[in-house]
Amino acid sequence: MTRIPLLKDNHNHLFTYSVLSTAENLFYVKNKVKALKILEGLSYEKLNVVTGWFDSYYSFSDCELESLPPIIICNNSLHKYIFNRNAKSIIIEEFHDWADNNSDQKWVEINLRKILAYLSELFIFNKNTLENALNKNLSAGVCFTADMFVTSNSIFELLSVSTDKK
Repeated sequence: MTRIPLLKDNHNHLFTYSVLSTAENLFYVKNKVKALKILEGLSYEKLNVVTGWFDSYYSFSDCELESLPPIIICNNSLHKYIFNRNAKSIIIEEFHDWADNNSDQKWVEINLRKILAYLSELFIFNKNTLENALNKNLSAGVCFTADMFVTSNSIFELLSVSTDKK
């Protein structure tokens, strides 16, 4: 990893990345066979979210997706998503528009805030996930970050009570 000391990141999704940090991550998985093995091991009892996928390395066929548990796979950029029928049957109950329009990239871009808010609500945001995200940024040399948008009331609640009294 390249480290750029004192970097200021003005285009970040710190809180979203923080919340999604407990999702399965394909960032370092450059081999499709290895990725499928990881995805096959996910739970059939819940909606799974997987981050870090680079569609330039590999894609998934409909047949491969349908053999997996309910799954939403997020491109590393958080601007492209694929999901299978099992996941769609869950999403359609809570976010019908996304279930119907995910293949329309223009619709996804216009509704990105809603999608990220939906995904964020599937996870628990807390002080530990935020600290982990901040430490990851610091290890890359990022000393300042401006979040593009905050997706959850739990984030506002944590920030409103986290005054450091040293």
